Amino acid sequence: MADVLGAVPLLERLVETERARGLAAEMQTLRLRQAIMDRIILAMVDVSSTLAVIDCEGERGDALRVRLQAAEDRRSRRLGLASILVGAATAALSGGLSLGGASAGGDIAGIVGGSAEASVATTLLFGKASGRLRTERNLLREIWERPPRSDLFPRTVWRYLTRRPAGDAAGRTPAEAVAEEWRAGERLGPSGSQLEQERIALLFGPGGIYTTEELEMRDAMLDLLEASIALMNEELRILVIEVLERPLLPRGHEHIGP
Repeated sequence: MADVLGAVPLLERLVETERARGLAAEMQTLRLRQAIMDRIILAMVDVSSTLAVIDCEGERGDALRVRLQAAEDRRSRRLGLASILVGAATAALSGGLSLGGASAGGDIAGIVGGSAEASVATTLLFGKASGRLRTERNLLREIWERPPRSDLFPRTVWRYLTRRPAGDAAGRTPAEAVAEEWRAGERLGPSGSQLEQERIALLFGPGGIYTTEELEMRDAMLDLLEASIALMNEELRILVIEVLERPLLPRGHEHIGP
């Protein structure tokens, strides 16, 4: 985390200063500690602002999903009512024709009515509401493509997401781990399929037409990214504790005489 913040040189100077004695050394130690804490505080603000942006993106998707769900509910009620009316009309017509001696006409009415009911049921089963969502500033795309420098994430957060574990050149970065999790379980569709390509273009593009299912998928992907970034706060907390627990003066020289 110190490397992510660019604070390693400051920590090295802090360790050297701690070995010195005298008021000047103590003041230098305090200045270095303050400089390190300033970087930590700025990083915490960066994390908070990034999480707020992710929350905002999630709320935008949720607002559209609620509207689409309401539209689907209204549509389901109307189609359900239409199915009941068609069924009742078919039964009445076919029964009336049969009683009138036109059994063939009753059979035809039954077939036509049954086909109409099947059509309504098919529409109810496969029809889905959809709506447009604009995502010009797409955080998901940054994680998916992982450019050397991000215009959407703060510098410290982006370095955290794209930095490989120390001493492990083959290790995954947090951003790579998130992107792999997005692919897990064929969330985007079967690998190499047309469905996968369409969802990649939609979820990581500048916007498009979303269904409720795709909005739920986008929300889950944002939640995973948010959780990964929130872990940065825990590492920052550990660094704060490590800095604050260091002594201001060498052991055995806690008091300076006049």
